[in-house]
Amino acid sequence: MDHKQVIAEAQTYVSTDMTINELAKHFKVSKRTIQLHLGRVDILGEELHKLVIVKKSANEIAGRKKGKKGNNYSKHTPEEVMKIAQVIIHDQLTYKEAEELFDIPSSTIHDLVHRSCIDDETKARLDLVAYANTIQKTTDQIEEHRR
Repeated sequence: MDHKQVIAEAQTYVSTDMTINELAKHFKVSKRTIQLHLGRVDILGEELHKLVIVKKSANEIAGRKKGKKGNNYSKHTPEEVMKIAQVIIHDQLTYKEAEELFDIPSSTIHDLVHRSCIDDETKARLDLVAYANTIQKTTDQIEEHRR
């Protein structure tokens, strides 16, 4: 991790009206990377870290006033979620590969395909694909070994 990059991100964040999302786009990194960097007191120093916390709190309050906080409704229909799950299973994709394919964060894809609209059999197949990807084998090889 580049300490100068982390400090530049924090200084830009506290000195502009950018949100975390806008900051991530500006620095061409993920939102999660920005969140992790802004939490690094050891790199930022106590004073800059306090400014980051104040800015985050102000943004959260502003977001609530605009009605942006607390809306956990998915913009993806159950049919879209099922299609994503089917593609992951058929192509034996990792969540990272699915992220690149669908332009949806891998953590969101994981949450989507483990929702209640997905049947247990499909969830089990997704888990098998994830396991197969972890040990670098195909699902067919794993099922063959089970027999």
